[in-house]
Amino acid sequence: MKLSSIMGAVTGELKKEFNCKVYADDVQRNYNTPCFFIKLLITAGQYTKNTAQKKVNIILTYFPKEGDKDNLHYADLLDRVYFLFVQGIQVGKRHLKVLDISVGRAGEEDDIYQIYLTTEFIEALEVDNGERDRELIGDVSLVIEEE
Repeated sequence: MKLSSIMGAVTGELKKEFNCKVYADDVQRNYNTPCFFIKLLITAGQYTKNTAQKKVNIILTYFPKEGDKDNLHYADLLDRVYFLFVQGIQVGKRHLKVLDISVGRAGEEDDIYQIYLTTEFIEALEVDNGERDRELIGDVSLVIEEE
């Protein structure tokens, strides 16, 4: 599963729910509020010989309109995001369980709201160690003689 697919699924849900711009790039200026910025951080490792386990932290950074920088607005925002993703994230034919939803604040005035979603999944690896063209072993018999 590609990170761009996860990002696209989350972005699509946010756009539908909030009808605002979702930026995937760091835009320093000229962005319209309200808006979200989305960033994905991944931790991955081999789970078995042919599978990998991936943990994806999705960081949603929200910039409100100037008049909406209050706790009531942020509580409503969190409720809406929670209900969007508490049952998971649909990415194509896969459904990713959201393990954790947490929040934080940033900025000089604590007016930048950050929501963290954590998901984890296992995916198959395409490993080729030259095994594709090898002949598979057939029946093996073992004879043990006792003296």
